Amino acid sequence: MNKKVIKDYKLFLIVGVLLVVDGVMLGTWWGMDPFHIASKELSHSIEGDYEIVPIVESCASEYMTIWMGLIYAYKGLLLVIGCFLAWETRHVSIPALNDSKYIGMSVYNVVIMCTCGAAVSIIIKDQPTSAFIIIGLFIIFSTTITLCLLFVPKVSSRHFQFLHTIFKWFTLVSSWLSIRVT
Repeated sequence: MNKKVIKDYKLFLIVGVLLVVDGVMLGTWWGMDPFHIASKELSHSIEGDYEIVPIVESCASEYMTIWMGLIYAYKGLLLVIGCFLAWETRHVSIPALNDSKYIGMSVYNVVIMCTCGAAVSIIIKDQPTSAFIIIGLFIIFSTTITLCLLFVPKVSSRHFQFLHTIFKWFTLVSSWLSIRVT
């Protein structure tokens, strides 16, 4: 069996490189194509003596679709790599990695939620209240499901071990008491 150990500093280095790539990409966008405020009037409505004119203000730039396409492509590639790694490690039977199946399911959960959230955010960007609620729900559900997949099995296993230990102590004490009484 070929054993490979990945040191912590290598993992931190990988995360650091990904953060630097994000920083360079966003810094380049900010430097080459700065943002400005874009206002868009939505359909007017008249209620009584008042006319309500909803205006949606957002950040925009001249080549925003190109920059967003680059970011979506880069992040999509990272998600595909994450899915590939989760798929390749699904049969790992190393005791230290016994939760790799749950990590894989968490990666799949994040991919599905990010894809749906990105699609919904593009489709309903002219309805800021609905977009905020739906995207917020995607974020909350994704985070909650991921945390439950990662920690509920560990907590329930630990709880079962705790109950088993209490039962053993109770049995030991009751047998000790029965010996003392007789």
